Parts: sequence; structure tokens; C-alpha cells
Amino acid sequence: MTDLEAFKFACDAAKEERERLDSDGLLCHWREGMEEAPTDGQDILAIVDGARTIIHWGKVSHVPLYGWIDLVCCDVEDRDICHPSHWMPLPPMPEDD
Repeated sequence: MTDLEAFKFACDAAKEERERLDSDGLLCHWREGMEEAPTDGQDILAIVDGARTIIHWGKVSHVPLYGWIDLVCCDVEDRDICHPSHWMPLPPMPEDD
């Protein structure tokens, strides 16, 4: 195998691994818009007003209104709907050894 063939083989293998990780949701990259973000209460990392924060889809405690809720900005009783521009899944928790 020539150096060029070895390089192409390595590139193809890296591309396949990246596609596998992305399809499994394990590859973290920013996703624009919230159309595909999970709305099952799962916490996700997001950009809200230019800052990174952790959000999830849920109900605001003081009114019957559902939307994206910033979990970091304030106390539970003061949380309000936020308008994220980008999101990504949080990485999985480390495995116990």
C-alpha cells in the first residue's frame, strides 16, 4: 500500500466513524434552530442571548405555558421561557467503573 493509499484509507475510516457517532447522537456540534431539538424534557446545551446555558422543553411553573426553559439563569420560581438560537446534546455521563 502506498502512502497515498494509506492516507485515503485513514480518511475514509475517519469519515465512517464520524458518521456513526453523528447518527448515534454522540458527536457534539452546534445545531441551528430548535426544530429537531428534543422536547421530551431532556436537558440540552443551548445558546440563549449569546450565552451558553442548559435548557429543556417544559412548563413554566407560574403560568400554564410550555417552551424552552433556561435551567441556569435563576431560581425555579423565577424561570421563564427563553428563545435559543442553537443547541447540542449534552455528552453522556461517565460510566461507573
